[in-house]
Amino acid sequence: MPIHETITDGTDGVKGIAELVMDNPPVNALGIKEGYELADILNGYKKAKPEDVRVVILTATGKGFSAGVNIKEIQAMSGNDGILQSNTSCYQLFKAIYECCVPVIVAVNDFCLGTGIGIAGAADIVLA
Repeated sequence: MPIHETITDGTDGVKGIAELVMDNPPVNALGIKEGYELADILNGYKKAKPEDVRVVILTATGKGFSAGVNIKEIQAMSGNDGILQSNTSCYQLFKAIYECCVPVIVAVNDFCLGTGIGIAGAADIVLA
């Protein structure tokens, strides 16, 4: 799933609005790699200058916010590897959101299941 990161200045002059967009049609299922990628981006804001990123907006493209983890990816892995790796990446992502050094706003569009609920639950503000 591509994760798109854009850092812009707001129309009111507020600098450092980071927008993270999950883009994995049709249901934005979150893969293991993408969970770690989002966590790395969020954790990276700790190293930025305070004026570089002041708020994060996390959202998704398409019909819904997230249907959860990528079940097909988990099933393709042997034994319990898929579920264990998926749970670990989700934990790292939820922790990164919860501990982010700036406020995280989750903009939920339409359905939100599984991992999507965890993402929303770890955020500072949820708009749905």
